[in-house]
Amino acid sequence: QNKHTPEIIKSYAHVGVRFIAGEKPPKHWLAKNYAYQQLVEAANGDLLLFCGVDTRFEVGSLRAMVALLGAKRKRMISFIPKNVWPAAWNPLSLVIQPARYAWELSLPRRLFKRPPVLSTCWLITAEELKHAGGFAATANSVSVESFFARHAIGHDDGYSFLQSDEAIGLLSAKSLAEQRATAVRVRYPQLHRRPELVALIGLLQFIFLVGPMVLLAIGIIAGLPWLIGVSGLATVLTASSFSLVASLTYRDFRFTSLYLLPFAALYDIGLLNYSMWRYEFREVIWKGRNVCIPIMQVIAALPK
Repeated sequence: QNKHTPEIIKSYAHVGVRFIAGEKPPKHWLAKNYAYQQLVEAANGDLLLFCGVDTRFEVGSLRAMVALLGAKRKRMISFIPKNVWPAAWNPLSLVIQPARYAWELSLPRRLFKRPPVLSTCWLITAEELKHAGGFAATANSVSVESFFARHAIGHDDGYSFLQSDEAIGLLSAKSLAEQRATAVRVRYPQLHRRPELVALIGLLQFIFLVGPMVLLAIGIIAGLPWLIGVSGLATVLTASSFSLVASLTYRDFRFTSLYLLPFAALYDIGLLNYSMWRYEFREVIWKGRNVCIPIMQVIAALPK
Protein backbone atom coordinates (compact mmCIF):
# COMPACT_ATOMS: atom_id res chain seq x y z
CA GLN A 1 0.00 0.00 0.00
CA ASN A 2 3.04 2.29 0.12
CA LYS A 3 3.80 1.80 -3.59
CA HIS A 4 2.15 2.89 -6.81
CA THR A 5 0.25 0.26 -8.78
CA PRO A 6 2.80 0.06 -11.66
CA GLU A 7 5.60 -0.57 -9.16
CA ILE A 8 3.65 -3.38 -7.51
CA ILE A 9 2.82 -5.04 -10.83
CA LYS A 10 6.37 -4.82 -12.16
CA SER A 11 7.71 -6.41 -8.97
CA TYR A 12 5.92 -9.65 -9.98
CA ALA A 13 7.37 -9.73 -13.50
CA HIS A 14 9.66 -12.64 -12.57
CA VAL A 15 6.61 -14.91 -12.20
CA GLY A 16 5.03 -14.05 -15.53
CA VAL A 17 2.96 -10.99 -14.59
CA ARG A 18 2.90 -8.37 -17.34
CA PHE A 19 2.60 -4.61 -16.89
CA ILE A 20 0.61 -2.91 -19.64
CA ALA A 21 0.77 0.86 -19.85
CA GLY A 22 -2.67 2.20 -20.72
CA GLU A 23 -3.38 4.63 -23.52
CA LYS A 24 -5.47 7.78 -23.21
CA PRO A 25 -9.14 6.90 -23.77
CA PRO A 26 -11.05 8.22 -26.80
CA LYS A 27 -13.73 10.83 -26.13
CA HIS A 28 -16.67 8.41 -26.15
CA TRP A 29 -15.00 5.98 -23.71
CA LEU A 30 -14.89 6.12 -19.92
CA ALA A 31 -11.29 5.70 -18.79
CA LYS A 32 -11.96 2.57 -16.71
CA ASN A 33 -13.84 0.86 -19.56
CA TYR A 34 -11.09 1.64 -22.06
CA ALA A 35 -8.46 0.31 -19.65
CA TYR A 36 -10.48 -2.90 -19.33
CA GLN A 37 -10.71 -3.18 -23.12
CA GLN A 38 -6.94 -2.82 -23.50
CA LEU A 39 -6.39 -5.55 -20.91
CA VAL A 40 -8.84 -7.86 -22.69
CA GLU A 41 -6.99 -7.35 -25.98
CA ALA A 42 -3.69 -8.23 -24.30
CA ALA A 43 -5.04 -11.29 -22.44
CA ASN A 44 -4.84 -14.79 -23.88
CA GLY A 45 -6.66 -16.82 -21.21
CA ASP A 46 -10.11 -18.40 -21.24
CA LEU A 47 -11.19 -16.61 -18.03
CA LEU A 48 -11.01 -12.92 -17.19
CA LEU A 49 -11.22 -11.47 -13.68
CA PHE A 50 -12.08 -7.82 -12.97
CA CYS A 51 -11.96 -6.19 -9.56
CA GLY A 52 -11.73 -2.85 -7.80
CA VAL A 53 -8.56 -1.45 -6.22
CA ASP A 54 -10.08 -1.87 -2.76
CA THR A 55 -10.52 -5.64 -3.22
CA ARG A 56 -8.36 -8.01 -1.20
CA PHE A 57 -7.80 -11.70 -1.92
CA GLU A 58 -6.66 -14.65 0.14
CA VAL A 59 -4.02 -16.99 -1.26
CA GLY A 60 -6.59 -19.50 -2.54
CA SER A 61 -9.26 -17.03 -3.68
CA LEU A 62 -8.67 -17.27 -7.43
CA ARG A 63 -8.52 -21.06 -7.40
CA ALA A 64 -11.80 -21.23 -5.44
CA MET A 65 -13.53 -18.77 -7.82
CA VAL A 66 -12.50 -20.70 -10.92
CA ALA A 67 -13.62 -23.99 -9.36
CA LEU A 68 -16.96 -22.44 -8.42
CA LEU A 69 -17.53 -21.13 -11.94
CA GLY A 70 -16.95 -24.59 -13.35
CA ALA A 71 -19.02 -26.39 -10.71
CA LYS A 72 -22.03 -24.14 -11.33
CA ARG A 73 -21.54 -24.28 -15.11
CA LYS A 74 -21.82 -20.52 -15.41
CA ARG A 75 -20.20 -18.10 -17.82
CA MET A 76 -20.06 -15.23 -15.33
CA ILE A 77 -20.13 -14.93 -11.55
CA SER A 78 -20.01 -11.88 -9.28
CA PHE A 79 -19.37 -11.74 -5.54
CA ILE A 80 -20.57 -9.75 -2.57
CA PRO A 81 -17.47 -9.47 -0.37
CA LYS A 82 -16.99 -9.23 3.35
CA ASN A 83 -16.37 -5.54 4.03
CA VAL A 84 -13.69 -4.35 6.42
CA TRP A 85 -14.88 -1.85 9.01
CA PRO A 86 -13.49 1.65 8.37
CA ALA A 87 -10.69 2.55 10.78
CA ALA A 88 -12.82 5.06 12.70
CA TRP A 89 -16.30 3.64 13.26
CA ASN A 90 -19.12 5.96 12.26
CA PRO A 91 -22.90 5.33 12.02
CA LEU A 92 -22.59 6.06 8.30
CA SER A 93 -20.67 2.78 8.06
CA LEU A 94 -24.05 1.09 8.53
CA VAL A 95 -25.77 3.38 6.04
CA ILE A 96 -23.88 3.96 2.78
CA GLN A 97 -22.50 0.53 1.85
CA PRO A 98 -25.42 -1.52 3.26
CA ALA A 99 -27.87 0.72 1.39
CA ARG A 100 -25.96 0.05 -1.84
CA TYR A 101 -26.07 -3.70 -1.23
CA ALA A 102 -29.77 -3.51 -0.27
CA TRP A 103 -30.59 -2.32 -3.80
CA GLU A 104 -28.96 -5.47 -5.16
CA LEU A 105 -30.30 -7.95 -2.59
CA SER A 106 -33.77 -6.76 -1.56
CA LEU A 107 -35.45 -6.48 -4.95
CA PRO A 108 -36.67 -9.33 -7.21
CA ARG A 109 -34.26 -8.26 -9.93
CA ARG A 110 -34.35 -11.51 -11.85
CA LEU A 111 -38.03 -10.96 -12.63
CA PHE A 112 -37.00 -7.85 -14.56
CA LYS A 113 -33.94 -9.55 -16.10
CA ARG A 114 -31.65 -7.23 -14.16
CA PRO A 115 -29.71 -9.58 -11.88
CA PRO A 116 -27.79 -8.29 -8.86
CA VAL A 117 -24.13 -7.60 -9.54
CA LEU A 118 -21.24 -5.68 -7.97
CA SER A 119 -18.09 -4.25 -9.52
CA THR A 120 -16.03 -5.43 -6.53
CA CYS A 121 -15.07 -8.69 -8.21
CA TRP A 122 -16.49 -10.55 -11.19
CA LEU A 123 -15.23 -13.46 -13.25
CA ILE A 124 -16.32 -14.06 -16.85
CA THR A 125 -15.30 -16.33 -19.70
CA ALA A 126 -13.52 -14.66 -22.59
CA GLU A 127 -16.03 -16.28 -24.95
CA GLU A 128 -19.01 -14.74 -23.12
CA LEU A 129 -17.37 -11.32 -23.04
CA LYS A 130 -16.72 -11.47 -26.76
CA HIS A 131 -20.24 -12.74 -27.50
CA ALA A 132 -21.70 -9.77 -25.58
CA GLY A 133 -19.74 -7.33 -27.73
CA GLY A 134 -16.84 -6.64 -25.39
CA PHE A 135 -16.38 -3.32 -23.67
CA ALA A 136 -16.96 -1.50 -26.95
CA ALA A 137 -20.65 -2.37 -26.50
CA THR A 138 -20.76 -0.49 -23.21
CA ALA A 139 -17.96 2.04 -23.63
CA ASN A 140 -19.72 4.88 -21.79
CA SER A 141 -21.50 2.83 -19.11
CA VAL A 142 -20.68 3.42 -15.44
CA SER A 143 -21.78 -0.14 -14.53
CA VAL A 144 -20.32 -2.36 -17.25
CA GLU A 145 -20.71 -5.46 -15.10
CA SER A 146 -24.51 -5.01 -15.14
CA PHE A 147 -24.53 -5.18 -18.93
CA PHE A 148 -22.57 -8.44 -19.03
CA ALA A 149 -24.61 -9.99 -16.20
CA ARG A 150 -27.85 -9.30 -18.10
CA HIS A 151 -26.38 -10.77 -21.25
CA ALA A 152 -25.14 -13.92 -19.49
CA ILE A 153 -28.37 -14.56 -17.59
CA GLY A 154 -30.35 -14.23 -20.81
CA HIS A 155 -28.49 -17.18 -22.32
CA ASP A 156 -29.23 -20.42 -20.46
CA ASP A 157 -29.01 -18.73 -17.05
CA GLY A 158 -25.27 -18.32 -17.36
CA TYR A 159 -24.78 -15.95 -14.41
CA SER A 160 -24.74 -16.22 -10.60
CA PHE A 161 -24.41 -13.66 -7.80
CA LEU A 162 -22.66 -15.23 -4.82
CA GLN A 163 -21.67 -14.43 -1.27
CA SER A 164 -18.00 -14.66 -0.44
CA ASP A 165 -17.29 -17.20 2.31
CA GLU A 166 -14.13 -18.42 4.01
CA ALA A 167 -13.23 -20.53 0.98
CA ILE A 168 -13.49 -17.56 -1.40
CA GLY A 169 -11.85 -15.18 1.09
CA LEU A 170 -12.85 -11.99 -0.69
CA LEU A 171 -12.60 -8.72 1.25
CA SER A 172 -13.40 -5.10 0.42
CA ALA A 173 -11.77 -2.22 2.29
CA LYS A 174 -13.31 1.19 1.61
CA SER A 175 -13.20 4.33 3.68
CA LEU A 176 -16.42 6.27 4.24
CA ALA A 177 -15.27 8.90 1.74
CA GLU A 178 -14.72 6.21 -0.90
CA GLN A 179 -18.10 4.62 -0.15
CA ARG A 180 -19.82 7.97 -0.61
CA ALA A 181 -17.90 8.75 -3.82
CA THR A 182 -18.88 5.38 -5.28
CA ALA A 183 -22.55 5.96 -4.40
CA VAL A 184 -22.53 9.37 -6.09
CA ARG A 185 -20.86 7.88 -9.17
CA VAL A 186 -23.28 4.97 -9.69
CA ARG A 187 -26.68 5.94 -8.25
CA TYR A 188 -27.95 8.24 -11.01
CA PRO A 189 -26.61 6.14 -13.93
CA GLN A 190 -28.30 3.09 -12.38
CA LEU A 191 -31.60 4.88 -13.03
CA HIS A 192 -30.59 5.56 -16.63
CA ARG A 193 -30.02 9.23 -15.79
CA ARG A 194 -33.76 9.94 -15.79
CA PRO A 195 -34.94 12.60 -13.27
CA GLU A 196 -38.49 11.21 -13.23
CA LEU A 197 -37.17 7.87 -11.98
CA VAL A 198 -35.21 9.69 -9.27
CA ALA A 199 -38.43 11.36 -8.09
CA LEU A 200 -40.36 8.06 -8.21
CA ILE A 201 -37.73 6.01 -6.38
CA GLY A 202 -37.30 8.72 -3.74
CA LEU A 203 -41.06 8.82 -3.15
CA LEU A 204 -41.33 5.03 -2.90
CA GLN A 205 -38.40 4.88 -0.47
CA PHE A 206 -40.03 7.47 1.76
CA ILE A 207 -43.44 5.74 1.67
CA PHE A 208 -42.28 2.17 2.31
CA LEU A 209 -39.18 2.70 4.47
CA VAL A 210 -39.86 5.88 6.42
CA GLY A 211 -43.66 5.87 6.25
CA PRO A 212 -44.29 2.90 8.62
CA MET A 213 -42.37 4.57 11.45
CA VAL A 214 -44.22 7.86 10.88
CA LEU A 215 -47.58 6.03 10.99
CA LEU A 216 -46.46 4.17 14.12
CA ALA A 217 -45.80 7.48 15.85
CA ILE A 218 -49.18 8.82 14.71
CA GLY A 219 -50.90 5.67 15.93
CA ILE A 220 -49.28 5.93 19.37
CA ILE A 221 -50.14 9.64 19.71
CA ALA A 222 -53.73 9.18 18.48
CA GLY A 223 -54.24 5.96 20.44
CA LEU A 224 -55.25 3.84 17.42
CA PRO A 225 -54.47 0.16 18.19
CA TRP A 226 -55.08 -1.05 14.61
CA LEU A 227 -52.69 1.55 13.17
CA ILE A 228 -50.09 0.72 15.82
CA GLY A 229 -50.35 -2.98 14.97
CA VAL A 230 -50.09 -2.64 11.19
CA SER A 231 -47.40 0.07 11.13
CA GLY A 232 -45.50 -1.63 13.96
CA LEU A 233 -45.35 -4.90 12.02
CA ALA A 234 -44.22 -3.08 8.86
CA THR A 235 -41.56 -1.21 10.86
CA VAL A 236 -40.19 -4.41 12.39
CA LEU A 237 -40.07 -6.24 9.03
CA THR A 238 -38.33 -3.45 7.11
CA ALA A 239 -35.90 -2.66 9.95
CA SER A 240 -35.03 -6.35 10.33
CA SER A 241 -34.43 -6.70 6.59
CA PHE A 242 -32.07 -3.74 6.56
CA SER A 243 -30.27 -5.10 9.64
CA LEU A 244 -29.74 -8.42 7.83
CA VAL A 245 -28.20 -6.62 4.84
CA ALA A 246 -25.95 -4.57 7.15
CA SER A 247 -24.85 -7.76 8.92
CA LEU A 248 -24.12 -9.40 5.55
CA THR A 249 -22.09 -6.37 4.47
CA TYR A 250 -19.62 -6.70 7.35
CA ARG A 251 -20.43 -10.28 8.45
CA ASP A 252 -20.99 -8.69 11.85
CA PHE A 253 -24.18 -7.70 13.68
CA ARG A 254 -24.45 -4.23 15.20
CA PHE A 255 -27.54 -3.44 17.27
CA THR A 256 -27.47 0.10 15.84
CA SER A 257 -28.51 -1.27 12.44
CA LEU A 258 -31.97 -2.16 13.80
CA TYR A 259 -33.08 1.46 14.10
CA LEU A 260 -31.00 3.14 11.39
CA LEU A 261 -33.34 2.30 8.49
CA PRO A 262 -35.29 5.62 8.36
CA PHE A 263 -32.05 7.60 8.48
CA ALA A 264 -30.46 5.28 5.89
CA ALA A 265 -33.45 5.74 3.57
CA LEU A 266 -33.39 9.54 3.88
CA TYR A 267 -29.62 9.61 3.42
CA ASP A 268 -29.89 7.41 0.33
CA ILE A 269 -32.60 9.67 -1.12
CA GLY A 270 -30.28 12.62 -0.53
CA LEU A 271 -27.33 10.81 -2.18
CA LEU A 272 -29.49 9.89 -5.17
CA ASN A 273 -30.58 13.48 -5.71
CA TYR A 274 -27.04 14.74 -5.13
CA SER A 275 -25.78 12.24 -7.73
CA MET A 276 -28.39 13.55 -10.19
CA TRP A 277 -27.39 17.16 -9.50
CA ARG A 278 -23.69 16.42 -10.02
CA TYR A 279 -24.33 14.59 -13.30
CA GLU A 280 -26.75 17.16 -14.69
CA PHE A 281 -25.21 20.45 -13.57
CA ARG A 282 -21.64 19.86 -12.40
CA GLU A 283 -18.99 17.16 -12.71
CA VAL A 284 -18.51 13.71 -11.25
CA ILE A 285 -14.79 13.27 -10.65
CA TRP A 286 -13.68 9.65 -10.39
CA LYS A 287 -10.00 8.72 -10.08
CA GLY A 288 -9.04 12.18 -11.26
CA ARG A 289 -11.30 12.20 -14.33
CA ASN A 290 -14.72 13.63 -15.03
CA VAL A 291 -17.03 10.70 -15.89
CA CYS A 292 -19.96 12.77 -17.13
CA ILE A 293 -20.84 15.51 -19.55
CA PRO A 294 -23.65 17.56 -17.97
CA ILE A 295 -26.78 17.75 -20.12
CA MET A 296 -27.83 21.05 -18.58
CA GLN A 297 -25.06 23.63 -18.59
CA VAL A 298 -25.03 27.19 -17.32
CA ILE A 299 -23.31 29.78 -19.46
CA ALA A 300 -22.57 32.78 -17.28
CA ALA A 301 -22.34 35.24 -20.15
CA LEU A 302 -22.90 34.84 -23.86
CA PRO A 303 -19.99 35.83 -26.10
CA LYS A 304 -20.24 39.27 -27.66
